[in-house]
Amino acid sequence: MQVAIEAAHLRKWGLLPVAAFLLIAYGLTVQNGLEALAQRHGWMIGDWLINYQGGFVRRGLLGEVAYWLARWLGVNPGQIVLGIALACYAVYFWFSFLLLKGLKKPMPYAFLVFSPFLFLFQIHDFAGGFRKEIIFLALLTFTVWQAKTVERSRFKRRFFAILWLYPALVLSHEASIIWLPLLLVVYVHIFQASQPRWRMLMLAIVPSVLAFGLALWFRGDNQTVADILFSLREAGFLNFSAAIAALNDTPAQAMGFTASFMQSGAYLYYYPQAVLLALLAFIPLRVRLSALVSPLTLALFLLALLGSAVLIIAAADWGRFIYAILASLFLLSLLPKGEGAVMPIAPMRLALPGLFVVAYASLWYLPHSENANPYIWKGFVP
Repeated sequence: MQVAIEAAHLRKWGLLPVAAFLLIAYGLTVQNGLEALAQRHGWMIGDWLINYQGGFVRRGLLGEVAYWLARWLGVNPGQIVLGIALACYAVYFWFSFLLLKGLKKPMPYAFLVFSPFLFLFQIHDFAGGFRKEIIFLALLTFTVWQAKTVERSRFKRRFFAILWLYPALVLSHEASIIWLPLLLVVYVHIFQASQPRWRMLMLAIVPSVLAFGLALWFRGDNQTVADILFSLREAGFLNFSAAIAALNDTPAQAMGFTASFMQSGAYLYYYPQAVLLALLAFIPLRVRLSALVSPLTLALFLLALLGSAVLIIAAADWGRFIYAILASLFLLSLLPKGEGAVMPIAPMRLALPGLFVVAYASLWYLPHSENANPYIWKGFVP
């Protein structure tokens, strides 16, 4: 009984710095979002504003909604985008905190929670934030929380409702199809595989696959780009070098652009180092991660990795795709499972690990693109 009381007391006080950290991180995220809006940032805000004013085109669904909401409310469409993005970040932060709060043994997550990539990715690299993968991460965070807190039949209904709505996310950004297998991991971890369940699952993902096919077919052209920019002229989004203009890029052009960043060798030299540094934070979670592994979950995770590998051939934002996978792995590790006995930890024994956490969190970060060097003091690390 005394051991349980001590452990609960330690968890309670240990969550205070986590809550403070997340509040500060979210405040800085809001600040970055306001700055991106003030700049009319072509990628951080402009990509969300791709719409159907030039006809049906990939990534246009959410932008069309923002466009008409802005007209109806009489505001800048960038403000609608900012509100949606900040709401997604709030969901990601808040439900991550609730999931951590529900752990019997939260200490193994210290390196990961305070790492420079899980909640600080959009802080360390300004232009890496406010991209549409945050919608997926918010959705996955909520789904994992539902898996841990609601009755199974209710969770199943809500999960399939999410799957039927997922095509809307694919039509807002086609890369979302790559992360769909990670969402399916939640279902196959909770429910035992059976033919009827697999038939239901396969049927529910067909609309997302069809939406992905539409996104590939309706890539956009010069006229589409011109029409979209014309619709946003009063909002000030006129940057032809950013996301809207990139709609009509051919796959060959996209791969050529990525290759230009790889020619110096920096991508192939630095990004593997960043991945290895990030994976260090998952070592204390190896027991929880091993409990997650099954032939089905492993196959789904490898499918998402394969999709990401294809994506990095055609897109230069490698850090964003790595971030999405790492954050998803964190969330999936929080799925319900046994944690074992809770052991008391003397506060003084936390001092040395705490110093290591601070060092780990402050010496490197995960760059989203271009300057791939992940070390804070770049002049000291070649």
